[in-house]
Amino acid sequence: MPSTSIRKTDYDTQRRILRVWFVGSGKCYEFEDVPPETFAGFRAAFAKGRYFNSYIRNRFRYRLVAAAGAPAAMPPIPAADPSSGNVRLSRQLSFQRENNVVSRPTSIRRRK
Repeated sequence: MPSTSIRKTDYDTQRRILRVWFVGSGKCYEFEDVPPETFAGFRAAFAKGRYFNSYIRNRFRYRLVAAAGAPAAMPPIPAADPSSGNVRLSRQLSFQRENNVVSRPTSIRRRK
């Protein structure tokens, strides 16, 4: 069934990244380390917005990858390369997964 809040979804099974495009804002967000079972439940959900709010929102690390009117091409998330300094981020994400820590990026502000 079409959703009134979610326009489109895309899931990368190898990198476990879920992309969600929203109807109202036109923005696209990437959610990292989403299990395939969670995406399968999301796809099968009758109320996609409700499922998103219950099982995805604020449970996975995310980032804004395309604002309204921006091109749809999504840049890849860099791999953990020791020479690039991404190892620290990779270790931090591993720690968060192991300890069930939910973090919010500071670049996305909530409306009051």
